[in-house]
Amino acid sequence: MLIKTYGEYWRIDKIDWDRGKQMLGWSKNQRRKANFWQMSGVYALYMNNDLIYVGQASVENLGDRLKHHNTKDELRHRWNSFSWYGTRSVGKTRDTMGLYRLLSPKKHGTASTKNLIDVLETLAIRIIDPPMNRQREKIHAGGETSRTL
Repeated sequence: MLIKTYGEYWRIDKIDWDRGKQMLGWSKNQRRKANFWQMSGVYALYMNNDLIYVGQASVENLGDRLKHHNTKDELRHRWNSFSWYGTRSVGKTRDTMGLYRLLSPKKHGTASTKNLIDVLETLAIRIIDPPMNRQREKIHAGGETSRTL
């Protein structure tokens, strides 16, 4: 299964964008508190529950991608919540803050996580056609929920 964890309709005012770079949430099934900042996957940005943009976090992590949209690019001040669909599971070990660590992403068959995320993003853009996505990419051949604190 590609998508290991996800969070839907998280409010941007609940995220620690600067100091701790924290996107804290609870693993629903396992009841583990984790920081999802380092997640890789696909995300969607919303303004008042209207979808405006779909993107991916593969080379750059989810937290950094969202922070960029929140502070630096043309999407700044144009969204107030987001959903994300991640490729990393919540592990069983804790970090120094007592938060459960995310497991390393796994390769899926012969396709890399990056290639699979590219496909998922392309499909989402083509199906939903969000207004802030400028291009519709071509399709190339070849979890568990989390809630914010």
